[in-house]
Amino acid sequence: MFMEIFGEDILSEPTQTIATEGIVAEMDPLKLDLDDKDFADVMDSLINESRKFFEKMDLKNRRKENVDYYLGRQTKRMEEENKLKKHNARYQDNVIYEAEGILKATAVSRVPDLLVKPGSQNPESEKTAETLTEVINNRMRKRQTRIVLGRAYKHRPLYFIGAIKCRWDSSLGRLGDYLYENVHPENIDMDHTATSNNVDDMSFVAHHYDLSIKEIIMKWPDKKKDVLELLGWEDEPGEKKLASKLKISEIWFTWYRKSNDKWIREEGVGWKYKKLVFDKIKNPYWDWEGETVTFTYDKELGKKRLSEADIRQAMTTGMPIMGATLDKIYHNHFEYPKKPFVFLGYDQLGMQPLDETSRIEQVKYLQDTVNLRGRQISDITSRSRGKDVYSTKSGLEAGDIQSIDSSNPDQALLLDGALSDVYLHIPGEQPSAALFQEQAQNRERLFSKMATNAALRGIREGPDPATKTQLFKESDFTRIDDEVEDTINAAAENMADWALQFIKLFYTQEHLEKIEGSNGRTAFMKITRDLIEDGVEVKVSASSVDKLRRKREAYELAGIQMTDPVTFFKDIEASDPEGRAERLILFQTNPSLYFEKYVRGNETTVDMANALAQQPVTPAVPPTGVEISALPVI
Repeated sequence: MFMEIFGEDILSEPTQTIATEGIVAEMDPLKLDLDDKDFADVMDSLINESRKFFEKMDLKNRRKENVDYYLGRQTKRMEEENKLKKHNARYQDNVIYEAEGILKATAVSRVPDLLVKPGSQNPESEKTAETLTEVINNRMRKRQTRIVLGRAYKHRPLYFIGAIKCRWDSSLGRLGDYLYENVHPENIDMDHTATSNNVDDMSFVAHHYDLSIKEIIMKWPDKKKDVLELLGWEDEPGEKKLASKLKISEIWFTWYRKSNDKWIREEGVGWKYKKLVFDKIKNPYWDWEGETVTFTYDKELGKKRLSEADIRQAMTTGMPIMGATLDKIYHNHFEYPKKPFVFLGYDQLGMQPLDETSRIEQVKYLQDTVNLRGRQISDITSRSRGKDVYSTKSGLEAGDIQSIDSSNPDQALLLDGALSDVYLHIPGEQPSAALFQEQAQNRERLFSKMATNAALRGIREGPDPATKTQLFKESDFTRIDDEVEDTINAAAENMADWALQFIKLFYTQEHLEKIEGSNGRTAFMKITRDLIEDGVEVKVSASSVDKLRRKREAYELAGIQMTDPVTFFKDIEASDPEGRAERLILFQTNPSLYFEKYVRGNETTVDMANALAQQPVTPAVPPTGVEISALPVI
């Protein structure tokens, strides 16, 4: 049959063998030949070693302090430690929280624009790359993706790392789909010997999360008996017990096994609770089997895969397809199996996977000084009213003095003896100018260390010229852009690569992608894994800081009339830039036509011309004795 359809060339492929009848053997391609006990023991050992390493760095307490400073819990902590008296001011100026909010808004208010580069230089590949660029950017602009990036960015200075997990969810839609989700850094254990936050350098990443006992039994029904025995339940548990949750470990790992005197590297994932292993398989986000397909060679397009329609036509017509060969292809975008995590890091020295420090850790003592000086100023101000001192010669008792309110203008006092002998007012001190000056300097120093100077915050201080203010803003943008490049941009590229891997692996049937156009219109694209060629790359074409700069420059150029409307609306990321420009130009050049088209809704030229010709002329000044309501209405 193959010779009849493809000619003799199909048999010249030496690496292909074709089964003539039956199934010789059927094996699970994800099966991992690994002993449960060995797996549990090794993983527990790796996790314990990692935890001991980070315990020596006092990681838990450092993270807690960062969170306390970010949330402004210092005053509450001082009260719990009895460091504040009842009369002390509960002053707190949480500059860290304010600065972090500005940084997050600057870094993540707009997600980066991504560009998919074609795998080969031909018109068809370039068109496909443009389609994938639209799909990837459309997903990145979704609210949920922005939330995931924003939360990971917020976690990094608090926990010294931000974590994003990429996974396939078969329950999404009709055919399943990929998604991104945040993983709290405290629910992650990782290979502490890795010298960077690149997950490819880690031998394992363990994600710990809660799962109800009922869900565990549903996912791994063959482990039901083992679970009940581990929990010490002899009888069949009721719904209340089944709703109880266990914190299980999902461990993505690299394993080496020896086969015929050679070491083979295997990438896998396993699920366990304590020593009970629920399952372990090869990395499910990798095509291990491949697919045998038929190719022909085209002089212009090169190697071309034959479609089912081509093969069906050849079988129907009996015309052989010459030059056809069988080959096995693997539906992978990545070069090798990867653990599905994206980690955000910035302050690294090549010594461990977590950041060595963070901006919050670096400014927390400065925050203490800001609060201390503010508390001193408040306490001194409270004492500035002074003290009223009464002599026993006044005839007043202690209870009488307590009832005296010297700030009450309607209260009068009757004292025995000369006033100078029985009453004295001791004036209070006022906060010095030096205290206010130091307080202001500390606040600005803290903002400066966090790259949020007054210019970035929209505050113009003193007589600084606009050029100096602009330099401060550019300095902040430069520092933030450097951090964004290593965190948000790197994460976005990795997330996009994972999107391509999921599409190439799981989009065996057409998925409809809803694309929101810049003109406000919605389009649907049909996406399958065949769209993704080998060798495609994803790069950031415009970061979030680039977009903010471009938006600011757009307004500046518009102010000196050095830009056109379409470019202006594109730079500020307004919807439907072409339509906005058309309406603006029409409004400026022909207001009457603009009124008829966009206010009255007369779309055609004939309708607008007729409406303009029939408009009555309205007198500039109403005639005497004529009511306004009697005038013709336009």
